[in-house]
Amino acid sequence: MFDKLTDYQDDIIEGIFRRCAADNRPEVMNLSIGVYRDRHGAAPVMNAVRQAEADVIASQQTKAYVGPLGNMAYAGAIERLVLGDDHPVIDSGRLKTAQTPGAGAALRVAAELIRDLAPDTTIWFSDPVWLHQVDFFTRAGLKVAWHPYYDWQSGTLDFDAMLDGLGKAKAGDIVVIHAACHNPTGADLSLDQWRVLTEFCLQRKLMPLVDSAYQGYGDGIEADAAGLRHMAAHMPEMMIAVSSSKSFAVYRDRVGALMLLHPEGGRGAEEAWLHMGDLIRGLYFMPPDLGAAVITHIMSDASLKAAWQAELETARTHVQRLRQLTVDHFTTALPDFDSRYMLRQKGMFSCLPLSDEQRLTLEQDHAVYLMPSGRLNFAALSEDKITYLAEALNTVWK
Repeated sequence: MFDKLTDYQDDIIEGIFRRCAADNRPEVMNLSIGVYRDRHGAAPVMNAVRQAEADVIASQQTKAYVGPLGNMAYAGAIERLVLGDDHPVIDSGRLKTAQTPGAGAALRVAAELIRDLAPDTTIWFSDPVWLHQVDFFTRAGLKVAWHPYYDWQSGTLDFDAMLDGLGKAKAGDIVVIHAACHNPTGADLSLDQWRVLTEFCLQRKLMPLVDSAYQGYGDGIEADAAGLRHMAAHMPEMMIAVSSSKSFAVYRDRVGALMLLHPEGGRGAEEAWLHMGDLIRGLYFMPPDLGAAVITHIMSDASLKAAWQAELETARTHVQRLRQLTVDHFTTALPDFDSRYMLRQKGMFSCLPLSDEQRLTLEQDHAVYLMPSGRLNFAALSEDKITYLAEALNTVWK
């Protein structure tokens, strides 16, 4: 059986990670993986998380199974974090949530649910998008399609082209939308565009699947959820995949959720939720609990919650500062490259206008690692290396 693996080719993204990990040059810069790093280059554990984890471990009385649908206290806390305490769907009976091992597992469960209930559905993604998101659906045997999203010339979201592309979708198709800090471009929908897109989906009977992975890293916790909240208040059906990895810096603990918004609620919503539990049981049986318990404790303790919010805001403003410093350096060192578009974008990422050949040259000649889209993670960029990055880019572009 294993003889069939002789022609195995590494996943393009995993290949970047492996090459970077094996690179021993002192100037190596890993700007590829989407992890927040502080001024010292460390991916820190938040103080609020450290304290909450100590509290949970000290008080934990059992390691018994929590069940396929996971920690329900965490599910409730995440519903209120993402949608807000006063959102109309919170107590409507239409909203059902399962804890998952990160947003990746949430998307995989969503794919299984779609395959069970609507196997002929097409899943629509922005061009470009984080490629691993697509894998969850293609590996479930679902059809995928792409709609225009990003204007590479101006570094802005091309909303008219987006709607024109989605005009080819058929009723019942799924549209994957990033709630904030679009991955990989950082080009986000405005609140007015969220309103137009909501009406567009209603008229054409398209179902949104919103991916909320970076809440708090764009304009702040509340602002980053505003568009998603508007859409959830108006759509009859909707799914939301949530990651706690970035907002709480618990990447390796794998904490996330899949939220289902049912058109009627009641028994129908309950059955959809129970069916989701059956799918989870067949995929990975149950999610890990410690990370979810820690986040639940933070969200239920006023002091810890305030400390977490302050730490997240510090991370957000640090990334914004690195954006500004990068643009300042690029303006001086690369006068033919107008990098000001990066200041209009949100979150950790922007894309550099590089061909794949130029990107690989950066790796080979300068030890600078970027994603295939040219995605640059500002949160992994230290201030003292911005000049080196600019010089490397200048060499590649020449």
